[in-house]
Amino acid sequence: QARVRDAAGSWRWLESHGEPRFLPDGTLLGMVGASIDVTERRQSEQDREFLFALGEALQRARSRAAIAETASQRLG
Repeated sequence: QARVRDAAGSWRWLESHGEPRFLPDGTLLGMVGASIDVTERRQSEQDREFLFALGEALQRARSRAAIAETASQRLG
């Protein structure tokens, strides 16, 4: 995976797969492959991890004040 900037200036994550192609004598012809945008998938994974950690922290909180403090710290 690689982070790249698109034409509009936004950062995106691409996942690329490719294979080299050779002539019979072993000379490299080039690469054949494809790249797909996985930005949304990465964001979903990060969101899920954050929510899981927040849920665990809230379960450990012992009072409403502790819950409010934990949520405030985690959510910014």
